[in-house]
Amino acid sequence: MIDTSRFHELTMVDEREILFDLVRDIQDNLQMETSVFRLMKHLSFMLRADRMSLFMYRQRNGVAELATRLFNVHKDATYDECLVQPESEIVYPLDMGIVGHVATSKKMVNVPDVTKSSHFSNFVDDLTEYETKNV
Repeated sequence: MIDTSRFHELTMVDEREILFDLVRDIQDNLQMETSVFRLMKHLSFMLRADRMSLFMYRQRNGVAELATRLFNVHKDATYDECLVQPESEIVYPLDMGIVGHVATSKKMVNVPDVTKSSHFSNFVDDLTEYETKNV
């Protein structure tokens, strides 16, 4: 297992070892949510992301929506603190925000400055008192 406390001192060999570790974990782990969490944790480290979150698509009463499942994942996070319980979900319509845009367009985006994006919604920022700068 790679020591991620050496925040940005990875070599390409270390990155390959992390990716191999993740693939092995996914194969060995029957609970996919835990594997996705570990993947996000390692990706946040490799991409130097402040935090990452997973929003899941679902339909309730015929209305498409997005809901948080893993929230505020970062390199030092634990699964239990990031797993969102049903009563604590942040839920919003599919046609709202950058996450909604990605879900409907099925295309990845890189938004270096959210203030310049017509798709950005500060809905989640207002709820969490966090300021998103890029996605």
